[in-house]
Amino acid sequence: MNSEKQIHAALLDVLTALPGKIVAYSGGRATVQPTLGKRLANGEALPAPQIFNVPMVFPTGMGGKAKISVPLAAGDPVMLVFSSRGLDEWKVTGDATPETLRTFDLTDAFAVPFGGHIGEYDAENVSMAFGDASFKITPKGEMVITCQKMTVNAPATAWNGVMDMVGGLSVKAGNGGDGAAKFGGNVETSADVKAGGGNVSLLNHTHTAPSGETTTGHG
Repeated sequence: MNSEKQIHAALLDVLTALPGKIVAYSGGRATVQPTLGKRLANGEALPAPQIFNVPMVFPTGMGGKAKISVPLAAGDPVMLVFSSRGLDEWKVTGDATPETLRTFDLTDAFAVPFGGHIGEYDAENVSMAFGDASFKITPKGEMVITCQKMTVNAPATAWNGVMDMVGGLSVKAGNGGDGAAKFGGNVETSADVKAGGGNVSLLNHTHTAPSGETTTGHG
């Protein structure tokens, strides 16, 4: 066998990356079924076995304080990336020289969530979506949030700029707040203003003058 054939034969057993599907997932580890088998020299197809205890890789930083994760379930596609060193000790301690001499082995894989079929593709904006909820950043620097309900948990929130609101606004006391709405400028409305649970109208309320006469608000 010449050197070229020897190199080719050796590379047949080197694993670098393969698409796969999640069989089971829990606690950041998955059982994964590679979706591509191996073609033997005699033409026979050899299906790849399932790989167990595969670490799932998500973008992280600052010691894990900064992270992006997505929910995963059986059937989700992943990209398997095979380590050039054995991962047995690393999976336990996170930092150890491997005891094994394995290289690019089927059992030493990481898994990265892999798009597969993503449905409708946004070719213009930076987009994140989960079901019917989405968050988009446009080339003009605008942000568009679409969702059924949005909850912001923050002791204080600052808005710098003009706010246009379509719909109702409800202010409630809670977490030590008095529930008061305070404005540093003029308040203009094209409709009525009601106080006391809606019992007192700014336009139609009445006053009793010292003379006993009744006056109303001005519409």
